[in-house]
Amino acid sequence: MFLTLRLNELMFFKLLGVRINQSLKWDDHVSAICNKAATRIYFLKQLKRSSVDPYDLYHFYTTVIRPILEYVCPVWHSSLTVEHSNRIEAIQKRAFRLILAALTLDFCSRNGLSTLYERHDLLARQFFKSILNKNSCLNYQLPEERSDRVIGKLRLPSIFKLPHVHTIRSFINYL
Repeated sequence: MFLTLRLNELMFFKLLGVRINQSLKWDDHVSAICNKAATRIYFLKQLKRSSVDPYDLYHFYTTVIRPILEYVCPVWHSSLTVEHSNRIEAIQKRAFRLILAALTLDFCSRNGLSTLYERHDLLARQFFKSILNKNSCLNYQLPEERSDRVIGKLRLPSIFKLPHVHTIRSFINYL
């Protein structure tokens, strides 16, 4: 049930709504979620024209647009480039500019709202912590744990013995 398309000589497949190309870069996925979120911002603009309360507009954003930008972010967040993060962050700024007529640069920090980068990082860390639970159905996928003797001798200690991979790209960088 994989969908394979040829775009600009790069192949990618879509698995559960996540686009992965052959070089394990997230260009296709980021473009797809930004385009999908941008179409939803059109509805936000229509609601704004209808004089809907800003609180309701924010609620629309958090229930309709932000989930698109956060869908399975523990998988792809740690591998995003700065350009990708900026493109996703620009969608949130655009939405906030519609919700509140004048958006200042420090709007998120002043009002206790986190940036999407911070939210993605938090969601990824929460997901990893849930996998650490021995009752998790994904716990068996983790590499074997190192002993305390070995961890104490390392400069950059890691609880897990990291597997040897033949690519610099990784899905979860919290090991």
